[in-house]
Amino acid sequence: MTTQKMEVNTETCPAQLLLKLLSGKWKPEIFRLAVIGPLRFSNLLRRLEGSNKQ
Repeated sequence: MTTQKMEVNTETCPAQLLLKLLSGKWKPEIFRLAVIGPLRFSNLLRRLEGSNKQ
């Protein structure tokens, strides 16, 4: 017999899920730059202060 895990969505507001997905050290800044226009990876690294390839 196999057991199935049911994923329970505890989010009460769709905005909470969006904020969870966009939270992090670099994601908000990358998202902001992506809205302005497409960037090559090396260009993105230059624009993100304190970032490196690692």
